Amino acid sequence: MIYTDKIKNAIHFSSLAHKDQKRKVVGYPYVSHPIVVLFIISHFTNDEDVLVASILHDVVEDTDITLNDIEEKFGKKVRDIVDVLTEDKSIVDKKERKEKQLDRFKNANQDVLLIKTADIIHNFCDIMLVLENYSKEEYLGTFGGNIKNKIDTAGKRIMVIEETWRDNPLLPEVKTRFEDYKNLLEKLDLLNS
Repeated sequence: MIYTDKIKNAIHFSSLAHKDQKRKVVGYPYVSHPIVVLFIISHFTNDEDVLVASILHDVVEDTDITLNDIEEKFGKKVRDIVDVLTEDKSIVDKKERKEKQLDRFKNANQDVLLIKTADIIHNFCDIMLVLENYSKEEYLGTFGGNIKNKIDTAGKRIMVIEETWRDNPLLPEVKTRFEDYKNLLEKLDLLNS
């Protein structure tokens, strides 16, 4: 499966949903992120619905698209995957929202975990791109302070993913990217920010 109509339609749908959004600091079109996630997971699955869900994984969380819209256009399986990947924005407290999301991953299937792991990998790559090419002030101004909290949260996510699916083929990569991220923060003297 290379480029089915369903995948093409999902890319179009995601591109329109994210059309006014940019990746933080670097400013390139946000839709590049789900495309990279699709690229990463395409090495490990050819399940069309999982590939489509990877393209749509942020549309409900970051736009006015609903889960019902996803189901109507792409089916129940895609909807269910996107649902688990979507943070509940009705929970105002960010820390509580992140904890609830983490709990959902403890019971998630391998399709969800594959997409989430690829999502984390690409986010680390982009954050490190910012750290390597922009000022500390731009990084802190965009991503906020309390770096230790960010490291703890990322570490917990990776631990939950590993405990839930030990044979996840992306675990070595996500762990390497996590260590690279921590080492770069230390090199830039940002661990105490």
